[in-house]
Amino acid sequence: SSDSCSTVPLRVVLTDAGAVMPRRATAGSVGYDLATCEDRTVEAFDTAIIRTGLRVMLPPGTYGRIASRSSWANRGLNVQGGVVDPDYTGELRVILHNTSDEKVHLSCATSVAQLILERCVTPPVEVGRAREGQLPGVWHRQPEPVAVRETGGMGSTNM
Repeated sequence: SSDSCSTVPLRVVLTDAGAVMPRRATAGSVGYDLATCEDRTVEAFDTAIIRTGLRVMLPPGTYGRIASRSSWANRGLNVQGGVVDPDYTGELRVILHNTSDEKVHLSCATSVAQLILERCVTPPVEVGRAREGQLPGVWHRQPEPVAVRETGGMGSTNM
């Protein structure tokens, strides 16, 4: 069924005393609100990495996208980056950039972003060389990645 993903739970581990369970604000909300687990200030025109004190186990066939909340975006606080790979097991952290000329203070338990689960496919990649403007007649399958993810995030898989 098209709704089968909703029967597999999003599993959340609270790793910090200040962590807040992600929740959808309404029955129709797509995103799960993510809150900071500590008091934090984002200076004017600066970027900060905000801790959530959460780890997640995403349902099979999904990845997480960390997105801005419109209430904060309207005040100049925007999420940067934000892909949570299915095999990521570290703490969820939110990269926030303040585009305003005023610093923003975030109290512990303030919702700062939203986690949106999206379906994904990761088929094998095949490559071929174009010759004289023609599509390739021969395709070569690229090897699948064999690296096993550690708990690191924020660019930790750049090889």
